[in-house]
Amino acid sequence: MHKISNPHDRFFRQSLSDIQIARDFFEVHLPRNILAKIDLNSLEICKESYIEEDLRESIDDIVYRVKVEDGQQGYIYLALEHQSTAKHFMAFRFIKYQLAIIDNHLKQNPKCKHLPLVFPLLYYHGTKTPYPEPTDFFDLFVNKDLAREFFLRPLRLIDTNKFSDEEIKTHKLAGLLELVQKHIYDRDFLLLTKQLKELILKIATETDRDHLLVYLDNTLYYIMKKAEISDKVKFKEVLDEIPLVKENSVMSTMAEQWVSEGFQKGIQEGKQQGIQEGKQQGIQEGIKLAAFKMLQAGMCCSEISKITGLSKMEIKNLDDKHECNH
Repeated sequence: MHKISNPHDRFFRQSLSDIQIARDFFEVHLPRNILAKIDLNSLEICKESYIEEDLRESIDDIVYRVKVEDGQQGYIYLALEHQSTAKHFMAFRFIKYQLAIIDNHLKQNPKCKHLPLVFPLLYYHGTKTPYPEPTDFFDLFVNKDLAREFFLRPLRLIDTNKFSDEEIKTHKLAGLLELVQKHIYDRDFLLLTKQLKELILKIATETDRDHLLVYLDNTLYYIMKKAEISDKVKFKEVLDEIPLVKENSVMSTMAEQWVSEGFQKGIQEGKQQGIQEGKQQGIQEGIKLAAFKMLQAGMCCSEISKITGLSKMEIKNLDDKHECNH
């Protein structure tokens, strides 16, 4: 609650902080249909104030907690304005104040499952009459009817699960975002490779090259970080068939990361095997497993040899289908 220095505010607050005076006030000024749904005997004053600092010379407020029918929690928000020398957009501010009350209620009651009701009242005793500002939020817009189509409507939900993959592919550039995020939690993202390739090739014919490169960079990085891919080497090979993807820096980073993961996993598996068998051979087998994964990822024998300590011949013998690059 802010410090009261204005005589108008002091008198207003002192009077309407008296619950009996407040009950009489609301019995007169609340709409009959609202009055019939609340219990004025349950009125409690809340300590919070929601008026912005720059308006406190001309506006004060009091918040009352009240019980509403069907066990609902409710509030009456009462603001006093004793002068109107500037355009304050009060109808807009009241929307903000109501939302702030709801937000504060949720913070104080984190387990509540429903929002409280907040009924606003503006008490005015300024010299200009009639009241010089709109009291309907929608009157603040150039086109009231159009504003009603934008505000306070049910959320327009875009649920990727409700669209078929074929429909998503017709969404042009946005389709890549939607397709990837629809399937990012799949057990094996490898199954999406063919569709992903088709969509990238399609949008590549319709989009500026430099623009698409940045988009692909972000997309591939996201896939690399969040997707489960059973055969990462195969995934990379298929996407590398797309020229724009092959020249993308993220693909190189992707390969390096997967090689590193394979090496660490192979070493760990080898150590576990060595512990179980009590033999050094287990660790050696783990190193060979890591080397084999590096070889599959397209890493040259020389580099693999430096990392693992295996000879080029040992590496070549791991899979005679691959030729070493010297």
